[in-house]
Amino acid sequence: MKLVQILVWLAATGGLTFYFFRFGLSHLYDYCVGTQGVEFRLFGTIRIFTIRFELIEDVTEQRIFRLVDSKPSSFCRGLVVGNRVSAVYVVLKRPAPVISADDIGLLLYTSGTTGVPKGAMLTHRNLVTAALICRNHFELGGASRIFGVAPLFHITGFEIQMIAAFAASAAIVLTYRFQPQVALDAFLEWKPTFIIGAITAYIALMNQPGATSHHFESFVHIYSGGAPIAPAVINAFSEKFGRKIRTSYGMTELTSASHLAPNEGRIPVDSKTGALSIGKPTPNADAIVLDDERNPLGPREHGEVVVRGPGVMTGYWGKPAETDEVLTNGWLHTGDVGFFDEDGWFYLVDRKKDMISASGFKVWPREVEDVIYAFPGGGARRRSSALTTRIAARRLWPLFQLNPASRSTSPSSHAFVASDWRPANVPLIFVCLIICQRRNPGRSPETRSERGKSAGRDNREE
Repeated sequence: MKLVQILVWLAATGGLTFYFFRFGLSHLYDYCVGTQGVEFRLFGTIRIFTIRFELIEDVTEQRIFRLVDSKPSSFCRGLVVGNRVSAVYVVLKRPAPVISADDIGLLLYTSGTTGVPKGAMLTHRNLVTAALICRNHFELGGASRIFGVAPLFHITGFEIQMIAAFAASAAIVLTYRFQPQVALDAFLEWKPTFIIGAITAYIALMNQPGATSHHFESFVHIYSGGAPIAPAVINAFSEKFGRKIRTSYGMTELTSASHLAPNEGRIPVDSKTGALSIGKPTPNADAIVLDDERNPLGPREHGEVVVRGPGVMTGYWGKPAETDEVLTNGWLHTGDVGFFDEDGWFYLVDRKKDMISASGFKVWPREVEDVIYAFPGGGARRRSSALTTRIAARRLWPLFQLNPASRSTSPSSHAFVASDWRPANVPLIFVCLIICQRRNPGRSPETRSERGKSAGRDNREE
């Protein structure tokens, strides 16, 4: 610890008077600070003498030591007149910490690209730069009101909602835990101007009875991210509320968004894959696509999306091996498969680890899910499980939930999907889930399939 000054505190008996005496550095010959105490060697009138103190308090700003091996009165002779000295203390002041832009500002735990929670090390530079990018792109200012869909422990909530609000002097509207009706009520009461959330949140808002375009009149910009978005959902939202959801892409390791769609204009959809673009790289960010041998690919060639820029984390806390797997010379390997077009728009196909090999063909669950989203009566409420598809002999077994009013059946589902996709993409079996309402609202709803079989026990509608 650097010695700034020695402050000797003389506690005198017989009164409440405290005496202070500062040794100038000219009095100090040498000193040594240990874990349990401190030793000073000082210049006296005719010799150098040593005094020792024991550590009695260690706090952030200072360490306090007490004289232990000399008589206080003899040590302080000539310094105090009158009252007898009962104790002598030495206070070593710690210098104020110097924080640089490249110091860690946040450890945010994430499942990362492998599914195992790891602490992403985000620097002050990461956090400030990303907040300024969000402030400028989303046109946030002192009159803006950000509606908090994502929890603040999520990178979207922490960075795009909270830190961006600080950067823009904007307000945040928080409703604790996201509930569609509570959110709609808050829209009318607080009139937020900006929102960004997972596409599932927008689906929930669309399905909420009573939701109208009036609820979204105050919003200037509406964005979504966190997962690929089916064009059918964007179109359904636009038809119901008269507003377009803009796309984005990011992750904790990138300190929020690395790709954003412009605030205005058409967002392209790839004609071959049906994928909606996630946008273009943010300022000072570079993105490329690599094959399995990490060779750069050209436009419309599928590979792993790799990003470099001011938002890339410095690594995973205490996990150098995992860090080396995803960081190469400043480039972050996202684990997402995608491509870019000739105009610089990027598209996501799916997670690299979710690829299914069906009859020798590469099949991505997202491609099938996008078609199911557009299925009459079942699109906006679907649920799909890549895990289930991998269990079923490498064939697709999508699980989805029909809207309550739908009377569609599995044969019609099969025909609908088969009409849109190549044979390898067509699911072998559809499992349609029907929600059974229960009397006890504290328990999760049970499901049963069209095939009349339950998973392990009977399901009965009550």
